[in-house]
Amino acid sequence: MTKKNNVEILHKEKLNIENDSEIEHKKNPFVFNMSIDTKKKKLTVDRGSEVETEEGVFTTTISQIQEVDREEFLKIFTGQIKFYFDLSQTGFKLFFIIMGLYQKQIGGDEIYLNFETAKEEAEKYESAISKAVYYRGLKELLEKKMIAKSVKRYIFYINPAIIFNGDRARFVKEIKIKEEEKQQEENLKILRSKYA
Repeated sequence: MTKKNNVEILHKEKLNIENDSEIEHKKNPFVFNMSIDTKKKKLTVDRGSEVETEEGVFTTTISQIQEVDREEFLKIFTGQIKFYFDLSQTGFKLFFIIMGLYQKQIGGDEIYLNFETAKEEAEKYESAISKAVYYRGLKELLEKKMIAKSVKRYIFYINPAIIFNGDRARFVKEIKIKEEEKQQEENLKILRSKYA
C-alpha cells in the first residue's frame, strides 16, 4: 500500500487496475486536497476550513490551471475580463484590441491608441472595428476605469491590475448562499428539532 494525500491506497500494478476509479480506499480520499489532471487542465479540489459560526462554515476551493499558447491566453483572459467587468460586446472588442497592442510592448503603463491603430490591430485578428464602436468602447473602458486619459493626445494610461504583459492570471469567484436563505434553513432546523 502507498499513502497519497494522507490516504492509503492499494498498488494498482499488483491488482491489475488500469484506472484510478477502480482503486479501493481505506479512508475517504475526498477529505484531503486532490489534484485531477485532464488533457489540457489541472484541477485542484480543496475542502477549506474557514469557520464562521459555532457549527462551522466550510469553503470548498476548486481551482483550475490550464496551459495555453499566447493567442489562446489572450482570448481566455479577455473573455474572463468581459465576464467580471460586465463589458458590452463593444467594450470587449476594444479591450481585446488594447490587450493585443499592449502584449507587444515591453513594460510601461501607457499605450498609444487612436481609431487607426485600433483598426489596424483588429485586422490582425481578422476582425473590423467602426469609428462608432471604437468611441463607444473607449467611453466604456474609461468609465470602468480600465484605462484613463493622459494629457498627451492618443496616449492612455492602462490599469496594471487588469491590463498587463504577464503570462498567467488567476480569477476567483466566490459563491455564497444569501443570508435570508441561510436564516430560513436555520429556522427549519429549529422547527424540525422541536417536533421530532
